[in-house]
Amino acid sequence: MDTVEFVKKILKDRRIPLSRIEKELGFSNGYIGRLRKGFFPPDRLSLIAEYLNVSEEYLLSCGADTASPARSVEVSDEEHELLALFRQLDGYDRGQALGVVKGLLLGDKYKKADVSDSVSESA
Repeated sequence: MDTVEFVKKILKDRRIPLSRIEKELGFSNGYIGRLRKGFFPPDRLSLIAEYLNVSEEYLLSCGADTASPARSVEVSDEEHELLALFRQLDGYDRGQALGVVKGLLLGDKYKKADVSDSVSESA
């Protein structure tokens, strides 16, 4: 089994359509299915590993790398959507978004109000 087939197997096991990961990572439609050499370019492999919450070594070894097993963390549809939106932000805005999330966790009502105001303005 090559790396591309292994990624397809993981996606199938997790019930994640190829089209979904391609869209959320900014790949062209059908990109993964068209790869014929059996491996991803390093930059794409890194994005896929991060998306699947596994190490690049795990993907490259097709699961045989016991030193870097897949992390068994279930990711909800909302978390996938949040990650896809976060990746569209530039560095400054990513920092701002993280600040808002940390504020929510710390119970900072001021930041909560800012978020709800900006969400209702954009709706």
